[in-house]
Amino acid sequence: MKEIKTKSSERAGSPIPGGERNGPEPVGATGLESFRTSIGCLRSMLDGLRIIERVAARGATFRALDRQWLDLTTPLGKGILAFLSALAEDERSRILARANEGRAAAKKRGAKFGPKPKLAPHQQRDAVRMVRDGQSLRAVAHHYHVGHSTIARALERASELRR
Repeated sequence: MKEIKTKSSERAGSPIPGGERNGPEPVGATGLESFRTSIGCLRSMLDGLRIIERVAARGATFRALDRQWLDLTTPLGKGILAFLSALAEDERSRILARANEGRAAAKKRGAKFGPKPKLAPHQQRDAVRMVRDGQSLRAVAHHYHVGHSTIARALERASELRR
């Protein structure tokens, strides 16, 4: 049975500051692979359990070299992973709730979301007038250094305002 071992990114010398690297990496002359992951990146408790099931289905075991208590070959280790995954899921839901509250508060203060318009309102009015006077969308777009879709959207908004 193949064994997958983990080390923390600091001990393994990860080139990414403060982060883990994705994917397996060969370790030493034994041919064992190091599988790095962070409990915090799991989206749910089920994600953690599915990862371990996929690893086990391929005939490998999972042991954390820097966390001896996290031996996922035992029922106790699987229980610990389930508990940590549940904590990660709870933390993720709290982060999402705070982010949504922050967006709602910003919207209430009048913050605008999304990319800034390519054309100012007066430029949009002029572009619509130029198209209605007979110039092509592409010619007007070329004049303002934007794509023709930008001019088409300005026309759509202008026609919606007329209704």
